[in-house]
Amino acid sequence: MVETAEFEEKTYEKYFGHELSGRFSNSFSPGQRAEFSLGFDEAFDLPWWIFFYHFRYLMKSPWGPLSGIGLQDLDHIAEEISKDLPPYRFNFFVQYKRPDYVAGHRGGEWQSWGKPYFRYAITTHQQAALEKLHVASSGRAAVIYASPAFWTSDELFEVAAKKHVIKKSNIAKAEALTGHGRYSYTKEGGFGVAHSEPEEIRGPTFEELTKLALAEPEISFRDHVLKAADAIERSLDDDRSRATFEKAKKVVISDLVAEDIEVPSGGFVSAILTIEAFCDAFAVEFYAVG
Repeated sequence: MVETAEFEEKTYEKYFGHELSGRFSNSFSPGQRAEFSLGFDEAFDLPWWIFFYHFRYLMKSPWGPLSGIGLQDLDHIAEEISKDLPPYRFNFFVQYKRPDYVAGHRGGEWQSWGKPYFRYAITTHQQAALEKLHVASSGRAAVIYASPAFWTSDELFEVAAKKHVIKKSNIAKAEALTGHGRYSYTKEGGFGVAHSEPEEIRGPTFEELTKLALAEPEISFRDHVLKAADAIERSLDDDRSRATFEKAKKVVISDLVAEDIEVPSGGFVSAILTIEAFCDAFAVEFYAVG
């Protein structure tokens, strides 16, 4: 028997992300661009009124862009706002996976477990991008896969009510899955098997990753975002990933500004757009934490 998880990946992602934010004194994650003025869908502990006050003029109306401050001014504004925000330490790049639950001996990975297990596929071009991002981040980010160790909707809502979604998830570091096409596991934590040639993967739990995050040096919010964008840019060193990223970034920019407005490179707005475009292109979510 093979059953795909009953709940949607987005639902699991929402509960996981909310719990992640609660583990840190401050956190930030850009999401859907329709939210607010710079597309920050989840801005957990940030004083949102500050961003909305300064960035409200960037929203496009049905009749075209509204008048107001220029994009070139926002880097200075971001620097000023950072003075009033807590410092940041670490990034999580998370690719969420909706697993299959395999309960029969005909499952391709049954030999590794001899009992029911979960599994998901690893997409080659996404995996390659995540591996390079891990290297470019120089220890200041965890690039991980997160997948539930349960598969029914009832289980999801039960663990979500207890705020145990992260606790009941399996975490695999992207760099550990190099050269594999599938990953399987039987329970929460950091242990699983990568396939096709079976390889045991023993990685940190999310609690252990949290300790690593809190040990990193603190820097300002603006500088933290700029560093994350720089790591992304340096990771895009092959033609395919760069082309996919550039296509995604064009869409992100077109949703934010009018076609005849150029986004200044190297600044805060460009960094935010870079992060969001990477997340769209390679199906990951970004969380900055402090």
